[in-house]
Amino acid sequence: IISGAQVYAQDEILQDAAVMIKKEKIEAVVTSQINTDSFAFTFPNNFHLLPGFIDVHVHGLAGCDVMDADIGSLDLMSKTLAEEGTTSFLATTMTSSIAHIEKTLSVIESYSSSAGATLLGVHLEGPFISKAYAGAQLAKHAIFPDVTLFNRWQRMSGNRIQLVTVAPELPDALHFIEEVSRTGVVVSVGHTSANANETQAAIEAG
Repeated sequence: IISGAQVYAQDEILQDAAVMIKKEKIEAVVTSQINTDSFAFTFPNNFHLLPGFIDVHVHGLAGCDVMDADIGSLDLMSKTLAEEGTTSFLATTMTSSIAHIEKTLSVIESYSSSAGATLLGVHLEGPFISKAYAGAQLAKHAIFPDVTLFNRWQRMSGNRIQLVTVAPELPDALHFIEEVSRTGVVVSVGHTSANANETQAAIEAG
């Protein structure tokens, strides 16, 4: 039982509540007085109890980067994210060479989360982006959307790619969006010069 702290519920902040946990699952949030001998944690009222954050776009932290293609880096990222209140995340790649991306995906495929934040999968940010709007991405490695290449990468990752950022004005982008979104992967618009019509076409494609 966790009591004393302000509890952030779906629609309100509960000032005098307790969270009851059984077998690692939340069983109830109660605001009535509790009489129990169960093991309990009691906090001062200036503490806040929130659901864990899910970060779907994180490239790195704590001196580590997803593109290090290193188990140790992923472990340190996982540990540090958990310390900051993030309980799960998508390891986000950068636009890089095909060989570098494939090495990174292979490492992620073999990775099992440590005691820190859970690695839910991959956010493939690039390389299917606009060279003109690459931002911090390496424009020289930007390429046109390629379903065959994406499918290969999905297999290499152990089907861990959950989100992919695409510039919808690029050649074959609409076909790519249709095919990839059909597999359950979320496709997002980013690093793009797409106008309103091109963006609407992308939305309609999936």
